Amino acid sequence: MLTLKTFSAALGLSLLAASTQAQVTATPAPERHYPKSSIGLNVGWGAPYGFGADFSYMVTPNLDLNAGLGLGVGFKAGVGTRYYFMPQRKLSPFVGLNLTHTTGIAEFDLTLNENTMQQERTRLSFKPSNQLHLRGGVRWQPTLRFAMIGALGYGARLTGNPVVYAPGYAPTQQSNRDLVDAIAPGGVEVSVGVAFGLGR
Repeated sequence: MLTLKTFSAALGLSLLAASTQAQVTATPAPERHYPKSSIGLNVGWGAPYGFGADFSYMVTPNLDLNAGLGLGVGFKAGVGTRYYFMPQRKLSPFVGLNLTHTTGIAEFDLTLNENTMQQERTRLSFKPSNQLHLRGGVRWQPTLRFAMIGALGYGARLTGNPVVYAPGYAPTQQSNRDLVDAIAPGGVEVSVGVAFGLGR
């Protein structure tokens, strides 16, 4: 026999079940902040791809593979990877690794520290070289289609110093030799870039 007490209990259980089902249905799937693939544009001192562009592909939610080319001391090209620690958030730190090749520049004249007491004229070339870049930075992804990336790092020269002075044209002052080494491929990186998401 159906009593008011039994009816009330059944109604309460039905409403609780319906409420729980509605909450489960209304909970959206976690949003993916990073697009599967992106095209990037980069600028900066010592950047792996110089002043250039790269294509990146997310092989896991945290890890991308990228390849790029650009201009530095000659043409630059290479491949790399970045690991993002918090890709589910708009701002995530990352660490990265790049292997790059620089074509170098044929012999040319250069005036160092012009209009100073340390001015010297030198003739040199940069031979082709390879670098291993270790880097870290942050990625800000406000929308699925657009991101900004900043990085600091260091490019280790795998093929030695690429600087070659013409006979009799090597700088006599250490500060000028250090300046040329700073211009050469490798060394400290300070770079920024933007990335544009592709596809759906």
